[in-house]
Amino acid sequence: MPDWHWEPVTDDLLDCLPPAALAAVRQVAAELTVRESMIFLDGREFTGKPPRLRTVQQGPLMLVYLTDVRGERVVIIQGEPDRLTQSSSSAPLAPVRLQATD
Repeated sequence: MPDWHWEPVTDDLLDCLPPAALAAVRQVAAELTVRESMIFLDGREFTGKPPRLRTVQQGPLMLVYLTDVRGERVVIIQGEPDRLTQSSSSAPLAPVRLQATD
C-alpha cells in the first residue's frame, strides 16, 4: 500500500479555521487521499498525464486541491472561508462530488 498523505500548500493555510471547520477539512482531505491512492495505484511509477486542479464540495465545505501522483500526496490549495466558518454542525458530510477546474 502506497504511503499517500495530504498536506496544505502552505503551513498556515488552515490556521484561521475554527476547530469544527478544521476537523471537516481533515476528514475530507483524508477521504480524498484514500480515494486518490485507489485510483492511481502506480503512485511514484505513474507515467500518465497528471490530474488537473480540482474542487470537492461536501455540505458547506469546499476545497480546491491538486493530486501529486508521483509524490503520493493530495495538496490542499484553498478552502472556501465563508463556507468553512459558517458550518457548526457535526452532521456527517455528504458524498464527494468532484468538479474539474479550468
